[in-house]
Amino acid sequence: DYVFVDTPSIVEWVGTFLYPLALTVQLPIYMYLIVLEKEDGFYYLMNSMGLPVHAYLVSMYGFFAAMYTVVCTVFWASGFLAQLRLFTQTNGWVLLAFAVGWGNALISLSFLLAALVKSKRTAIVLGYSTALVGTMCGVVLGTIVYGHNPITGSQTMPLLLLLNPQWAWSRAVY
Repeated sequence: DYVFVDTPSIVEWVGTFLYPLALTVQLPIYMYLIVLEKEDGFYYLMNSMGLPVHAYLVSMYGFFAAMYTVVCTVFWASGFLAQLRLFTQTNGWVLLAFAVGWGNALISLSFLLAALVKSKRTAIVLGYSTALVGTMCGVVLGTIVYGHNPITGSQTMPLLLLLNPQWAWSRAVY
């Protein structure tokens, strides 16, 4: 009379919501660091001491890419050890392509949004709002609206919606 639930399927279902969110929540950290250097004058100090702008951007991009790589590696290893289908049944090159693409989009988005704000507090609020709301909208669109839903009938997300990297990443994880 007991109903046994397959634990890996529950973890995978929850993972469709948590993986995109966990890999997006780095956005406010990146934005905070960029705006911190801008607000405290480190960027202008480095520029006045002769550091070219492109060298600054490359070093910041490299630092953020290294942080993202560590987080992705931990996620990939833990998902593979837990034998989750996303990490075991998906081709490794496809996962790598999605991870690299999302990492580039995330870092680029952080530079773009950080250029629009002047205070660290605003950067944190905008970063978390973008990360949480954007990812949750992507998850809802990818799983409920364009997922296996008999009401809508369509399981293909329109290209216009896939142009938002957060929504494309959420759909790829689903």
